Amino acid sequence: NCDDGNNKDGDGCSSTCQKEAGSGGAGTGSLVITELMIRSKGGTDMGEWIEVHNPTKADVGLAGLTLVYKGSVKHTIGAKAPVVKAGGYAVLARSGKTIDNGMLPAMVDYVYAQIGMSNSSGDVALLSGKTEIDKVSYSKSKPWPGIVLGQTIQLSSNKLTADNQDGANWCQSTAPFTSKSFPTVLKGSPGKANSPCK
Repeated sequence: NCDDGNNKDGDGCSSTCQKEAGSGGAGTGSLVITELMIRSKGGTDMGEWIEVHNPTKADVGLAGLTLVYKGSVKHTIGAKAPVVKAGGYAVLARSGKTIDNGMLPAMVDYVYAQIGMSNSSGDVALLSGKTEIDKVSYSKSKPWPGIVLGQTIQLSSNKLTADNQDGANWCQSTAPFTSKSFPTVLKGSPGKANSPCK
């Protein structure tokens, strides 16, 4: 946490006294995109989400970072976004409602707007100012594992330091995670370590 004596955002310390990564606290590789729920259901899909992992030994704040889809669709992460603990995970979701994504509200760390992921191919990036922290360009074609209804694609837990742009390091999730009240079973591991890909 921090305290700079004012309640302004964008000056390194947010209005909620969190260090703002966008001011320089996050560099390339300080957060890694590790899981994508691209197609939770057909039609307009509010169940999409993005998981990020902090592989470093220091906490990294999300506030002030920019989530970018296909290089042009942008969302600036707000001041109330949490800090990703060292070695920890965070789930950025299109909706915070269980009815949309099958997760209990506490499993969603931040809700973003504007961005909707294509079911065939696309790229998701996280920026700190002009610095690219991480980027994943996914596809339904090999070597990517394919985009299946109701399953995330995940970076293998034994490939966290490998190139996450290489689809061969990803696989489809097999573990169910949805709330008992959700009508279908979705598979993934939001907010926790992925299983190793076989």
